[in-house]
Amino acid sequence: GSLSLPSRVSVFGVSSLPPRLIELLAAIARHTEVVVYAALLPDHATSTATPHPLATAFGSQGQVLQRLLAAQGATIVSLHDESTNSHDTLLAQLQQELASTDDRQADGSRVLTLSADDMSLRVHAAHGRLRELEIIRDQLGHAFVSDRTLKPHDVLLLVPDISEWAPLVQSVFGANNGSVSIPFAVADRRRRDESVATAVLRLFSLEGGRLTHSDVFGVLEQPAIFTAAGLDERQVEYLRRTTREANVRWGYDDEALERLSLPVADMPTWRTGIDRLLLGQMAGAVPDLILGALPQAGDTVGDPAALGALSQWIDTLAITLQSWRDSRSIADWATALTDFLGRVVQPTTADEREGLNTVRAVVHALAATAAHAGYQALVPFSVVRDWLEQELADDSFGSGFLSGRLTVAALKPMRSVPFKVIAVAGLDDAAFPRRDRRPAFDLLACEPREGDRNLRDDDRQLFLDLLMAAESRVVLTYSGNDPRDNAARAPSIVIDEVLDHLDRRTNGSARTTLVLRHPLQAFSDRYVSAA
Repeated sequence: GSLSLPSRVSVFGVSSLPPRLIELLAAIARHTEVVVYAALLPDHATSTATPHPLATAFGSQGQVLQRLLAAQGATIVSLHDESTNSHDTLLAQLQQELASTDDRQADGSRVLTLSADDMSLRVHAAHGRLRELEIIRDQLGHAFVSDRTLKPHDVLLLVPDISEWAPLVQSVFGANNGSVSIPFAVADRRRRDESVATAVLRLFSLEGGRLTHSDVFGVLEQPAIFTAAGLDERQVEYLRRTTREANVRWGYDDEALERLSLPVADMPTWRTGIDRLLLGQMAGAVPDLILGALPQAGDTVGDPAALGALSQWIDTLAITLQSWRDSRSIADWATALTDFLGRVVQPTTADEREGLNTVRAVVHALAATAAHAGYQALVPFSVVRDWLEQELADDSFGSGFLSGRLTVAALKPMRSVPFKVIAVAGLDDAAFPRRDRRPAFDLLACEPREGDRNLRDDDRQLFLDLLMAAESRVVLTYSGNDPRDNAARAPSIVIDEVLDHLDRRTNGSARTTLVLRHPLQAFSDRYVSAA
């Protein structure tokens, strides 16, 4: 049949592409216009100019991309930078050299003079991650004071692992303790890291399990869950304690144990334990059996309303989980899960409402995908759950990026969007650049080819892209000392290579001028002493 293509295909902001994708773009280009926009340095392999040492050290991925595109018949067109930024700073001089095709500038051999007042490029050695973020916060505060036109949305903060660093970012930038207050948004967070998404995944994981005491309360302790059950945090702790005293261990009832091929006699199931607690509320602590069960009661009245709410909640949960054992169509699963979420999840904050909407959107996306593909086969719940876990673990959807506030994002490729100030934390020797750990049977290591994915080269290209994307200031931090014993730690190799290059051009003064070693505590006397 006929091939329907748009009048133009644009690929924007890439620094590397797989060869197969480039071949696909070349095939599309036979039928319609294809334009690739990439922030790349000049390919000195095709010219007589001497390449800049930093371009050689960090820019291999970009050079390979240009050669692969040219091999497919692409026309390389250079678009000159029309910005009016000052070229007096160290950062601006490096950027001008890297982008230049003039052999007199591009070889990076000209002597540089460093100034203590030039804050365009600084490296900060700290004691641990928390101190790194505190230092970055203070450096950004200085940047806002120095440049009154600088706004929070002009600043980008990058960290190696957003899931590990996000709580620290919240504690440093979200604290209201009289320090610099900068509005911020955390991007690239996996959707499963949101509290409601975590609660829903824990809830779904109960299907097929034994409903152990710890698993059930791992779900019930989530605010959006216990609020929907009509409980509060104090009541949840009361129920956790009293059900443990009632010897509740696992299994909903005797029938559930039989389905698991387990012995039934005198097993401490949820139904048995809750019935004993309810009888204890009515009859008190008596030594005789009532309705075949021994009442469980303490010395005080307890909280009968909380026990009633737990009884109703565990019944609903058990009935629902039992119904999920039957296979259904994707559309029926989407309807059932949406209805279930509406009954057992009640968000109380804006973040929780956003998290619930995210889960619902993922469920609806699954139904829409199945409908679009015409897939109507019956599938078990485990398939749907695995798909939801995979989708909620994805961090590539870009939420929170360019939100009008300071952007906190993951340190990964495709982060070369221009910002006035770019701060990078966590540039430790073991963390960046990442290292490929290929299995022994991976043949890519035996016969590498241009365009093969390489995490180390990706990260080095990313570092070069960041240096070129910053318009006025780059702040780099790493854990230079162990916060426990003050043992020295090495920075990332990319920091060492930049400093080595600048040392050669400044008569060895780059490290003395550009690297600041900070004390362990933010209130150290070193910050206020004359020295």
